[in-house]
Amino acid sequence: MNYYEFKAAYVSKLISFLNEPSGSGWRIGTPRSRKLASELADLEEAHPLWAEKVEDWLAREMPDLA
Repeated sequence: MNYYEFKAAYVSKLISFLNEPSGSGWRIGTPRSRKLASELADLEEAHPLWAEKVEDWLAREMPDLA
């Protein structure tokens, strides 16, 4: 996986996570949201510097997601 593939995967999973309805008032309230949160964490652990770059990019370009 290169940086651009990582960025696309990270942003896609983040958008899916944020659009997932919360089951109990918490964002991680459904099995799907727990799975997405785990996948996001796995991406961050695999490439922490890339995750930081993507989060900086999100803050600049898509502040509603950051």
